[in-house]
Amino acid sequence: VGGIYVFEGAGFHLHNFFNSADEIRFKYAYFGHMHKHAFDVPLGAMNADMNVFVKCAHDIDDTGNRKIRLKNGLDILEREYKLPAAFQVDGYVDARHDEMVKLVEEDEKEYGRADKFDGNHLYHVDHLTHSGRKNKVKVVADDGGKDEQKN
Repeated sequence: VGGIYVFEGAGFHLHNFFNSADEIRFKYAYFGHMHKHAFDVPLGAMNADMNVFVKCAHDIDDTGNRKIRLKNGLDILEREYKLPAAFQVDGYVDARHDEMVKLVEEDEKEYGRADKFDGNHLYHVDHLTHSGRKNKVKVVADDGGKDEQKN
């Protein structure tokens, strides 16, 4: 059978079909792959899939993570499979990526960002690297004092 082998199968990043981070969080709070802290933790710290999503949005290196992005992944998939119609429209992929970046950045204002989360372990507050209104991260000031405290 032809095709490529990507994490035990091939598929499209279904988070692209949500219009807000709250919709994504609702999905994880009440449906498949439930996360009891879906409305408390940073988006990228919920699981390995969301970690890839957030790191893709910020173009953060994902070396060592449980799941990693495929460089030029859409091109690789397109060689083997017919892309959904929307992905074939000139400019759609870049425009939708920009929307996802904005979605992630807005969510981070509330929940923060956990760049240290790698999807291999459960989230811990020490993974938090950027503060949000709900979560605070320790920041060491130049004078060695603490600017913010963790909750």
